[in-house]
Amino acid sequence: MSITLLTFFLLEAIVCTVLGQQLNKNVGESLVFTPNKTDVPAKINSFIWKNGKDKVAEWDKDFDLEIYGIYKGRTELDQTTGVLTINNLSIKDSGVYSVEINSKVLKTAFTVSIFKAVPNPQITYSCNSDKTLCTLTCDGDTTDAGTVSYHWKKGQGDFQESTKQLNVTKTEVSKISYTCQLKNAVSSATGVFDEDIFGPGQQLNKKAGESLVLTPNKVPTNIKSIIWKNGKDKVAERDKDFGLEIYGIYKDRTELDQTTGVLTINNLSIKDSGVYSVEINSKLFEATFTVSVFKAVPNPQITYSCNSDKTLCTLSCDGDTTDAEPVSYQWKKGQGDFQQSAKQLNVTKTEDSKTNYTCQLKNAVSSATGIFDEDIFGPDGWWTNAWLIWFSLLILAIVIVVLLHRVITGVWFYQKDSDGLNGVSYSVARSADNVPASIGSKITELSGEKLVAAEEARTATIEILKDALEKRFYGFPVSFSYTCTEPVDSYKFSCIPTEKILRDLLEKMEKIVFREDSDPEHINVFAYVYPEDYNNVVYLCEEFWSAPDDLCRDSKPGTLIHEVSHLLGTDDITYELLEVELFELHGTLLGKLDYIQDKDEVEKLHCVEEVAQINANSLEYEFETFINHEKSYEDGRYTCCEETKKNSVCGERETGHYHLHERFDSKRKEMKERLQNPIQPPDANRQLKQCVPPVPVPVPGKTL
Repeated sequence: MSITLLTFFLLEAIVCTVLGQQLNKNVGESLVFTPNKTDVPAKINSFIWKNGKDKVAEWDKDFDLEIYGIYKGRTELDQTTGVLTINNLSIKDSGVYSVEINSKVLKTAFTVSIFKAVPNPQITYSCNSDKTLCTLTCDGDTTDAGTVSYHWKKGQGDFQESTKQLNVTKTEVSKISYTCQLKNAVSSATGVFDEDIFGPGQQLNKKAGESLVLTPNKVPTNIKSIIWKNGKDKVAERDKDFGLEIYGIYKDRTELDQTTGVLTINNLSIKDSGVYSVEINSKLFEATFTVSVFKAVPNPQITYSCNSDKTLCTLSCDGDTTDAEPVSYQWKKGQGDFQQSAKQLNVTKTEDSKTNYTCQLKNAVSSATGIFDEDIFGPDGWWTNAWLIWFSLLILAIVIVVLLHRVITGVWFYQKDSDGLNGVSYSVARSADNVPASIGSKITELSGEKLVAAEEARTATIEILKDALEKRFYGFPVSFSYTCTEPVDSYKFSCIPTEKILRDLLEKMEKIVFREDSDPEHINVFAYVYPEDYNNVVYLCEEFWSAPDDLCRDSKPGTLIHEVSHLLGTDDITYELLEVELFELHGTLLGKLDYIQDKDEVEKLHCVEEVAQINANSLEYEFETFINHEKSYEDGRYTCCEETKKNSVCGERETGHYHLHERFDSKRKEMKERLQNPIQPPDANRQLKQCVPPVPVPVPGKTL
């Protein structure tokens, strides 16, 4: 029995090892995924590789190979073995990769972590005032390198895992070299420090703004020349024949005693740091002065944050330590002693929360403390009161909004209507009287996959609008008037989106903010907005998440175009068909002209144009059903027009017909059936049966 159990657990461990492989790779390297041979069938009909839920590569025996998204141009798939190769890896390639063969997901998964290589470290140091203790610091930019460990070794010894800093005392052999090694999951790099830290030179730490006095030893009695340098740069020079010269940044604040060689620099700045040396009578003195200038540490401000049930709080000791590093953090509780710590201190509810906490910042030239004496976990703390005030204001704001919109029309809900035109549903304008009273009660910030989906929809819509502008899928406003028996007011119409409308949509689309409405009463709603909302919030409901991503009927991009147009002032109004009788038309007026005869066989010229004020429905359907692509996107292009941009409009389509009333499609079909060979427009003096309109002056747009 025990042997059987042992065998089972061993097999279980082996299976677990196969099911999940951890692969760590360096940025820029290649990665090869090989499915388990025992899982690969002899006959392969299809492959799908995914990173999480995102497709990487797909092959089907009836279709060509498809490489998706960021993997294009650097990914290969062996169609006989299923081996996937991704070249030039980036941080974004991290994730869990899985493979599906013949519509069956294999058990083997690959957890991939991509890291940048660690840099070659630079080793710096600082010492205390009497130079009996120095600290070496191993520095390097480890952004995107993941978890980095620090290792130090002295001379030819072995590396020992340590921290970023290493303390060295004067009792140690100071002439020995020190090596720091940085390591992460994919790389390692070393830096060597071989200076004589405690040699004949002096280490001087100074505060910015202070004065520095450098005194050479064993100065000769007869001084003919003196040169002080910081590194290779001259600070001051005196020659008995040419006098005194102060150089560069040291002018107006530096003094040189010509009899003793003493150099004084006032009003020190960070730039004054360096190794100072002196040459007297053309002889370089061995003793040097290593000067480090720091800013004083600031008085720290202590802030805190707590977990949701407020059983654990973290105090943070904050202050601008620019040019003050390296800085150490020390904490003490109540009247206790300071303990070396980190920038943050965790406090639990079991501790005496009524006591105060003191943080101390220290560097080589200064120290400063800050005290926190609030009762973190007390019921009357400011955090609790602030939260209650905020919550009360939120409830009050929701009540006010609901009451206002119960009186004033102003909320659009995007939902499907069974009475749509020709099978196409359209959004319905709902007045405040039928807005559910619970609106706003289920409003939340987007996060996770829904946030990604919403932002991807926004990006796709912006790309579609830009493409429509590039292809000039817009016209110009048309102004005309007509008279029938009695004068009628002039009408101004926009029959297709104008350039301004598209640019306004594009600008507003980039500014919108998404929120989720999970109210069960809105389960059949796509989205809605408050037209007067200066915050440009689009509320996304249940139907939106299942809508198609590509531009087609009832799609995410179409929904966003519809709702964002409301923020520009459009309504959900559907206008009646307007037939305009005209004597003469100059060329094409926003589409083809139909020359038809009416029922009593009197010849007439009708310009049967779908003319209406721009509305949200028409804008949406123009994109979703008339200028979208009719064919699928395959091999990096649309087969209908060879367009390579995924989010685009079709250059081969013509501008659509606005859905003006529920029987318009059947009316248009009836008129088309009656259409005969085109006839010339009637004479200008010919009497028409119903009305005699003036000649219009059309403003030409692009013929679509």
